[in-house]
Amino acid sequence: MYSNIALKIFAALCEGKINSRTMFWKSFADQKIFENLEIDFQKYINILKSADYNLVCYFDENFPIIEPNIKPADRPFLFAYKGDISLLSHVQKNIAVVGVLTPVQNIEQREQKLVADLVAKKV
Repeated sequence: MYSNIALKIFAALCEGKINSRTMFWKSFADQKIFENLEIDFQKYINILKSADYNLVCYFDENFPIIEPNIKPADRPFLFAYKGDISLLSHVQKNIAVVGVLTPVQNIEQREQKLVADLVAKKV
């Protein structure tokens, strides 16, 4: 369900060790983001399970395809999702709604309506 590296990255985000994509890509190579980070894997698994999220990171085999024209510093490194991630491998047949793990209520409602409208139109 979650790779160890995805859980480590998620823990580093939760603990404030990662503040931006640029910071992640610069510091990941030397593993500095994991220094002094005690990881209670079960704690972070429980957080993800309680929200019914799955998690993959850039280094996982099933991470969604990233357009090659996106600069490395702008590429996402962690992806929380619900549902069947393999559907994203059909690049020409999908739309992704990307948001934050804890959206404010009006944003979440707006995204749910948008997705429902797209599904109703068989997009």
